[in-house]
Amino acid sequence: MRLSYIFPKHFKPKVANRIQTVNQAFYFDKILGKAFSFLVCDGYTDACLECLGLHGFSSMVQLGCPSVGIPKSYLFWLKLFLSKKYIQDSLLYIRDYDSLILLTFLKKIGVISNKIIFEAHDLPNKSRVLDRLRLTSAIIAISGSLQDELQERIQYDKLMLVAHDGFSSLLSDQRKLPLEVERVCFNLSKDSIIYVGTYHKWKNIELIIEFANFDSSLSFVIVGVSPEDLSVKPMYSNVTFLPFLDYALMPSLLKRFRYAIVTTSNNYTISKYTSPLKLFEYLASGLTVFVPDVRNMREVVSHSSTGYLYDNQCVIKAASLIKGVVERYGPINKAKIVMYAQQFSWESRAIKIVSALSKLD
Repeated sequence: MRLSYIFPKHFKPKVANRIQTVNQAFYFDKILGKAFSFLVCDGYTDACLECLGLHGFSSMVQLGCPSVGIPKSYLFWLKLFLSKKYIQDSLLYIRDYDSLILLTFLKKIGVISNKIIFEAHDLPNKSRVLDRLRLTSAIIAISGSLQDELQERIQYDKLMLVAHDGFSSLLSDQRKLPLEVERVCFNLSKDSIIYVGTYHKWKNIELIIEFANFDSSLSFVIVGVSPEDLSVKPMYSNVTFLPFLDYALMPSLLKRFRYAIVTTSNNYTISKYTSPLKLFEYLASGLTVFVPDVRNMREVVSHSSTGYLYDNQCVIKAASLIKGVVERYGPINKAKIVMYAQQFSWESRAIKIVSALSKLD
């Protein structure tokens, strides 16, 4: 089996889909060797890969296309099809809907005959895009809830596999944090609850502020989000904000905490299907997690066994649950959580996907 992972995007270290894609490609490379190609735009320098704990891989081909233009990826696809050696006789693995539309069109008119594998991270809202999914040979869904919704919409009769996002096992927790961050962490309560991420409305980070405002005994640390971004402001001094940190520093930061939180809003469709990277990083670091009690989170977290599920529709209930865990029960056994998390490593995910795809040939 030959596999070509096509990702017509430029590297941006703060963007989750770049982190996910590069980590996954790294392990595809380790498993498949010369039978794998990772086809990207540019910006994937050694320094960028180092910040993810990766040290390059021979299968990466950077086609050096500009980040702007109409269409943005025109030169990327032109270069790709002029260099057919990268996709000849390969399964074509993609994860963006623009690529899906283009490749299924080319397959429909007979320009290519490759099998197309699509990794779905959300549900498209256009029927013509859903129709294109029927032309693929396999779909990898990042959650069971997304898999079921896709199945209901398109009545898919080919391979559909659930593969949650994962964590990097290559990052060391011995890297030094910036001095100002070390100083802040040193002065925090041992029961402070950490959130790491970037601001998007559907993530509902304001919910953390509501918890903190409801009960001033709860202590939260929000990393990567500015208070100016939030529509709800802290009333007390129990919320600490830290700046964005390189992904490579996450294990060093997380080892200073015992609890972590994930937030989402039920008002956004993406919240029903997301498989947040931060959740798996938290678990891999042995943190006791608080996550919304919704299906895609229940697929990963079992209440009181590997974390806690809270009602994200009721601040009083959720804050009371969090307070009760912190004050009465304490964190779940760290070694137990770390052991449980191993199934969600990028390596485990790659092995699962490659094993399934190998049966398509």
